[in-house]
Amino acid sequence: RAEYQARGVPPPTLVSAWVAEDNVDTLVAEHCPKGADLLFIDIDGNDYWVWKAIESIVPRVVVIEYQDILGPVRSATIPYDPKFFRDQYPENAKHMNYGGGSLTAMVKLGASKGYRLAATNLRGYNAFFVRHDLAPEALPEIPVEAGLQHAWNEYGMRERWPLVSHLPWVEA
Repeated sequence: RAEYQARGVPPPTLVSAWVAEDNVDTLVAEHCPKGADLLFIDIDGNDYWVWKAIESIVPRVVVIEYQDILGPVRSATIPYDPKFFRDQYPENAKHMNYGGGSLTAMVKLGASKGYRLAATNLRGYNAFFVRHDLAPEALPEIPVEAGLQHAWNEYGMRERWPLVSHLPWVEA
C-alpha cells in the first residue's frame, strides 16, 4: 500500500462478486476510476456479453480473450447464460473449447464501442483493442486473420471445433 501511495497511484481494489451482464457495469462504476487505462476481460465464458454491458468506463486499451477455434469467418459467441461455468461442459475438460466469442465477433463489438483491433498475443487467444482516437499511426488496425496464425489456432479449428460445433452458438 505504501508503495502505491509513494507513487501517487491508488492501490488496486479487489472485489469478490459473480460477474454477470446485469451487474458488471455497476461493479465497474463503483470500483474503477473513470479514467481507467486498461480493461482486461478473461472469464472463460460470457466475455463478449460482459464487455458489451460495460458502459461506465471507456479505457484506452481493452484486452479480451477470444475463442480461436471459431476461426476468422464466424461472428459468434455462446448464448448468454448468467450461470455459465466452463466445467459444466465435458468438452472443456482438456481445453477451453466452449465459451467466449470469436475474434470476428469481438472486432465487431469493439468497433461499435469505438475500438480497433491493434494486436493479439502470439498464440492467438487474447485480443488488444485500442480506442480509435489514440495512436492510429503507431498502432494501426490489423485484420482478424492476423490473430489466428499460430499452429495452436490451426489445431483448434481442425481438432477442437468439431467437439463443440453441435453446441448452441449465436450470431454476434
